[in-house]
Amino acid sequence: MSARYPTHPCPAPHAPMTGSEVAVACRSGRPIPPEALSRLEHLDDVFFGAIAGDADALDQTGRLWREARAELCEPLLDESREQYLRRAEVVCAAGRAAPIENLAATFAALEVLTLLAD
Repeated sequence: MSARYPTHPCPAPHAPMTGSEVAVACRSGRPIPPEALSRLEHLDDVFFGAIAGDADALDQTGRLWREARAELCEPLLDESREQYLRRAEVVCAAGRAAPIENLAATFAALEVLTLLAD
């Protein structure tokens, strides 16, 4: 594990699912507990909104990222982080191609890139 995050273990496999439950797993194949999945979905909503130029979402990213780093295991966050970085890089590239049209989103994407680089 890297020194970037606390050394939270990834969740252990759960008992088999029953009924209408849907099992979601991370790349390692380990299931993601429902509460962690809910946190990741909220993180996705906020980060992708911020990258698109939503100022309110951008204001939340720093706090939410710090909280997620303290509470979730590293592999789950790394997967999300990679998605945010890819999207922010696409927005920045579009901003270079048409700077005036994409100015707010480009600045927001740069803020997200800076946050995730720490």
